[in-house]
Amino acid sequence: MPEPLLQFDHVTKKFDLNKNWFGKPSNAFRAVNEVTWQVEQGSALGIVGESDCGKSTMARMVVGLELPTSREVRFAGKTLGKWLKEEAILIRQSVQMVFQDPSASLNPRQRIREILELQLQWLTDFRAEQRTKRMEEVLEQVQLPLATLERYPHEFSGGQAQRISIARALISKPKLLLLDEPVSALDVSVQAQILLLLEEMRKELGVTYVFISHDLAVVEQLCPSVLVMYAGSIVESGPTHQLFEHRRHPYTDLLIRSVPVPGKSLELKSEEKADLENPQGCAFRHRCPKANQQCSRVPNLKEVRVSIGGHKCACHYPLNEAA
Repeated sequence: MPEPLLQFDHVTKKFDLNKNWFGKPSNAFRAVNEVTWQVEQGSALGIVGESDCGKSTMARMVVGLELPTSREVRFAGKTLGKWLKEEAILIRQSVQMVFQDPSASLNPRQRIREILELQLQWLTDFRAEQRTKRMEEVLEQVQLPLATLERYPHEFSGGQAQRISIARALISKPKLLLLDEPVSALDVSVQAQILLLLEEMRKELGVTYVFISHDLAVVEQLCPSVLVMYAGSIVESGPTHQLFEHRRHPYTDLLIRSVPVPGKSLELKSEEKADLENPQGCAFRHRCPKANQQCSRVPNLKEVRVSIGGHKCACHYPLNEAA
């Protein structure tokens, strides 16, 4: 069986909140709590959950902006953060990220030609004519005219600007794209166009996606598999359609029932919040209608009793199953 392209192995990430008189951390919160998952080459994995559930922290660990507090993240069989200089350049070529707001990630003082060429100069050893050819190729892939190269970012609509961001991410021919809320700032009709483009490119180029989103409808459209996160932990995972249709975790159920129309972003409200400094038991128990004393113990993420394709749930009392 081939090795996964990207793999999290019981990864924890803690952030220090403050320090004591001796300069040592007195308490910390777990943004990511013993998370294990993997994604295969050429596939697409969705990660959903509320803000501050750990989705973006995991993405930052993949691109090297954060390091795990414990255990490791592996890409193409090698541990991230322990690469030699030459290998670090390779990982930058192989892993790229597309952000939520394209206008904030494109330099307004540079033409698109300069933005794309700078990426090529940094990540490749292409000569000038090779760089020009590659820029023309990637613009064709994202369905933009060659005249795009001579214009500035402010001259484009939101959807066009996001296509340019995707072109910049693809220009080094990466193996993995991290997409952090890439369509949430766009109109619904433009969202559909970008999602169709992403799906076409995944099939054509074989690139792997990790798609981070609040929007369940978007994830269902693009990703065959999904992780549901709450307070830094995975509470449910599996094939997207099966998980949405036959959800087992009360939090997943709450997420889905909180979206009255397709495409609406999720933001649940509650006076009770998970204790991220001293996590004990199920983090969702303060908001769960089924919680009891047993929920003071941490539930294991395990396959549900009737599972197709590895549907897993971390709950002592899964929905639609006998206790």
